[in-house]
Amino acid sequence: MNDDSALAYGSARAMEKVVTATTTIQLKHGKVRVCSEGPENGPVVLWIHGATYPLEVFSLLTPAFIEQGYRCIRYDLYGRANSQWDSCPLTTGVLAEQALEVLEYFEIESKVHVITLSNSDLIANVFARRYPSKVETVSWIAPSGTDRRTMNAFFRTANLIPGMDSFMSLFMKPYLIQRMGSHRKHLAPEPAKLAGPIYDIAVKSLKENPQATKAATNYFLNLPTKEAVEVDLVGLDAAHIPVMMILFGEEKDANENDLNLFRHHIRPTEVYVEGADHMGLLEKPEAILPHLLQFTVN
Repeated sequence: MNDDSALAYGSARAMEKVVTATTTIQLKHGKVRVCSEGPENGPVVLWIHGATYPLEVFSLLTPAFIEQGYRCIRYDLYGRANSQWDSCPLTTGVLAEQALEVLEYFEIESKVHVITLSNSDLIANVFARRYPSKVETVSWIAPSGTDRRTMNAFFRTANLIPGMDSFMSLFMKPYLIQRMGSHRKHLAPEPAKLAGPIYDIAVKSLKENPQATKAATNYFLNLPTKEAVEVDLVGLDAAHIPVMMILFGEEKDANENDLNLFRHHIRPTEVYVEGADHMGLLEKPEAILPHLLQFTVN
């Protein structure tokens, strides 16, 4: 598929409906909104969004995969968007189990392609280490790696204080909404027409779901140590699962040095997209779709 056709699938068709075929299912730690699109018997792509953006964040990418005969399964992480959460610690292990439960609900027995956004790279790594027989490829979009903003002594200490996620979420909510606004301002006029509704949904989910900010904060507080991340990377490498990393030239949220531990253990296919920030999948979907398709579509 060339760049022009990828853009056509990732734009005009994508926004006919921001998302379709959604339902809510009961999982171990709460009711979760899931979305399955594409041929029921097609190869599966499992999409895992970042800490705050809901499943709609992939809406400009999934149509191209569906057009190629792939089944796209998306879902909201516990507590985010329209999903619920029982207040258990949201470790990467718990969220990897959530991914497994989603696949089990849809009775997926074949290997899947896992595509993540931002710090859900850590969830995919745990999932791939624990269940290597279920993973065909892993693609990290704008990965955060061992993010020094949250994987530090302050967050480790704060996690030891009961109720700290509730307290911190009071300050995190306006910050996260402002951060989404900053991402949105980075859009050029034409992409803004397509991505605008997605940003609207993301902001609305933070404002209206009383658990959303607390869940995101709890996830930040429970991020793994670098040693635990290294264990997952070693397991991912041992499983010989192909990995691709898509980075954006104007990235401001994550620090590329935080990916060095990843590179030490994994030799991913690296793709750089210039002229896009952390949310480059909404700014320049046409620039990353050809790489994602080539990497995953057999």
